Amino acid sequence: MDNQKIASRKGFSVVQCKAADFCTRAVKNTDHVAQQIENLLEDIHLDQLIRQKFGDKIAKHHVFEIVFSGCPNGCSKPQINDIGIMAKATVDVDCSQCIACMKCVTKCKENALVWDGEQILIAYEQCIGCGDCVAICPTNAISKVQVGYRIIAGGRLGRHPQLALEIFPFVTEEHVMSIVEGLVEYFQQYAEKDERLADVIARLGVQSVHEYLQKLGITGNNIS
Repeated sequence: MDNQKIASRKGFSVVQCKAADFCTRAVKNTDHVAQQIENLLEDIHLDQLIRQKFGDKIAKHHVFEIVFSGCPNGCSKPQINDIGIMAKATVDVDCSQCIACMKCVTKCKENALVWDGEQILIAYEQCIGCGDCVAICPTNAISKVQVGYRIIAGGRLGRHPQLALEIFPFVTEEHVMSIVEGLVEYFQQYAEKDERLADVIARLGVQSVHEYLQKLGITGNNIS
């Protein structure tokens, strides 16, 4: 690898999937919030922070990566990066419009939709918010109530692979920036030299992330 290329590599990256371009599975276009996050990371000098942790010659695996996915499928691999922001929807059923065709029940890969003999019920603890049921319903009986994001953090590959852990199961778009900023602050506060966010979470536990965000006033209760 060319030393000049390594030295010029930015300490962070914001990556999106192709949801905005052509993906029929997209729950949400992530362009706007991704640009906001890019601007935020510039403003809080994340590149400088990464260089303080790893030195000026930043290897690819040192880059702090924030990855957006336009749906829960996660084709952009948010699960193996520092922060993953995955679009999802909450849905509801208008029973008065339901014709009991069972297309939604058959379509749902999570078995989150059940016909109880009288109406469609949603098992919200199993629903991942993909919106497939909304797309296939012929009478628009199922609709998206809210569209937002699932936030995960602490993923990595390398010698000791680790999937990112859930930080918030669902937040609306206006809260994403404060969460990302809080996670970067957590990293800045607790990361030792040469540690990535995944290393910090593995060492201190994901509960330490929740506690730190709560100190900043960021909790699931006031943003979900």
